[in-house]
Amino acid sequence: MGSGASKVTQPKPKVTSSNYDVTPKSSDVQDKHASGVNNMYMLKRMFKQIDPVVMKSNHGIQGKINAAVKYVSGKSVLLVKVVCAQDLVAKDLRGSASDPYIKVGIYVDGHMIDEKSTSVKRNTRDPIYNEVMMYEVTNDMMTSLKIRMSVWSDDGLGDDDVIGEHVIDVAEMDCYDVIINKWFHLHPQTDFSIGGDVTITMTYVMPQTLCVVINDVTNLHCKNQNPSLLIRAIIPGIPFVHKTTTKIPHQQGNDVISCDWNESFEFPVARGELPSRYVVLVVCDVTEDNYLGECQIDLDNFDCDVGYSGTFRLSDMRGNAKVRSRWSSDAVSEELKQAMAAHAVYKMPQFIFTRVGDNKAISLRVPKVGTESRIRVVNGILVR
Repeated sequence: MGSGASKVTQPKPKVTSSNYDVTPKSSDVQDKHASGVNNMYMLKRMFKQIDPVVMKSNHGIQGKINAAVKYVSGKSVLLVKVVCAQDLVAKDLRGSASDPYIKVGIYVDGHMIDEKSTSVKRNTRDPIYNEVMMYEVTNDMMTSLKIRMSVWSDDGLGDDDVIGEHVIDVAEMDCYDVIINKWFHLHPQTDFSIGGDVTITMTYVMPQTLCVVINDVTNLHCKNQNPSLLIRAIIPGIPFVHKTTTKIPHQQGNDVISCDWNESFEFPVARGELPSRYVVLVVCDVTEDNYLGECQIDLDNFDCDVGYSGTFRLSDMRGNAKVRSRWSSDAVSEELKQAMAAHAVYKMPQFIFTRVGDNKAISLRVPKVGTESRIRVVNGILVR
């Protein structure tokens, strides 16, 4: 028996949309989404700077040129319009800008035929020119014609400083009576005195062996009077570097030599990988450790059943982007994508996601890829 007093149960307040709203305000959602997009944009910018596939590194040389090329076949005239350049290296004493101008020279078989220059643009890393240059070029010259666009910084007190250059193989542009406009990344200077021909034979042996026979080198330019030659054979992405024996060449003429080898090398390459591989042959003079040229031979059209025999032209390819096969380039990009995804999941670096008000600086490195980026954020703006 109780005291007779019944327990009164108080009714729970009814939850309505007026006193409890489980849905965030639309403005909060929009703000959070905008912040996330901004943070991811900054993170992508950081990784883009260290991706060698996207932002190529060329020994401290950076920047690019926008130019248009057209060959007027009816008048035997080559037109080159230098539009602008961007992101050039600063060469002035303060290290903030340059006084850039661009030399445009045309070459046939390594010999300069003509060269013209743009005007000088003062105190800028992003000059705009919009200047057209005209060259008299015959149809016969077009097959071996090259355009060298070299960027220089004007120095009124001494020698001008080279910023970088790009060499265009006109035969690959298909610019006959058509305007071709492109962006061209800057590279180190090219030595046009380098030249020669290397003859090889390639066969394929199942299940996965590519045989490369280096026959000879002819018309090789070499100023050393007592050279000793060898050729290195490489397929990027395959851990084998083959070398021919060292030989004393034959004299063909003034500073022109030839040499015979007929040596065979084997590379383990699966048949399905051939379209993404290429052979690199590098000719060297070991007595003075001189680079005498190289060639790159694509295997995407190689017929395993027929094989191949032919001659390839040697040239100075040291100014090219770092030699990578398409397979290894994809692998590098994939490593960077995975690293960026991990940074996004764990919200690192923290200052990007917490948006601390102070100016920040960070060094970002992906060890497996071997690249690094140094970056600053000043008042919320990403700065190199």
